[in-house]
Amino acid sequence: MKMSYPVRFGLALFFGLLNSFSINLGFSQCGTVDFAAPSSACLGQNIEFVPSGSYSNYEWDFCSGDLSQAPAASAIANSFGGYGFKVELAEQNGSYYGFMLTRANNRLDRFDFGSNVNNSSPVVVNLGGLGINSSTWRVIEIVEEGGNYFGFICDNNLVYRIDFGTSLTNAPSPAQLIYSGAPISTPIDMVAVEQGSSKYIFIANLGNDVLVRLKFNLSFTDIPTLLNPI
Repeated sequence: MKMSYPVRFGLALFFGLLNSFSINLGFSQCGTVDFAAPSSACLGQNIEFVPSGSYSNYEWDFCSGDLSQAPAASAIANSFGGYGFKVELAEQNGSYYGFMLTRANNRLDRFDFGSNVNNSSPVVVNLGGLGINSSTWRVIEIVEEGGNYFGFICDNNLVYRIDFGTSLTNAPSPAQLIYSGAPISTPIDMVAVEQGSSKYIFIANLGNDVLVRLKFNLSFTDIPTLLNPI
């Protein structure tokens, strides 16, 4: 018989990093489970919890709501007749925004949720076609650097950058082409990553099953170079 037990741990960490968290443990019959953890830690330090005893699996989260619950779905906006592909969510100063490219009508829409992403009626702002005039663009990635916000857009085998300036509510600049050509082919997802002073964009491609990595010199405002495809 498999049972699940909630276990609450309390930790005293420097700078008030963490007070307590819950762990759900699943094990067979009367297994004994224990976790070893440091009594204190510094801000930014990784904390390792070492399990011991008989158990089949364990998990925890730091959310007040239980992520294991079935989500409730609700329609909050129309499709705008546009064949939307992906929504990119971003936050600035406690306000939340969604960005979605639509292909049939060639435009970027911004959804203004205000201070709560649970807002059932976000304000929709049409940001236009950004000078791209495309029926094949799919994904947009929003990044922040030095207090300025940028969007990267994939359109078939092209990558564009738009500039929002210091606020996501600004009308973005016309798109600037920053990369074109192979091996980008029918991109379906994109993510921006920073590691130290290095900045990258990774692009997943449906057309050739290739993961593309573009590297920027020191800033997302630079023109990227293609590294070896993965």
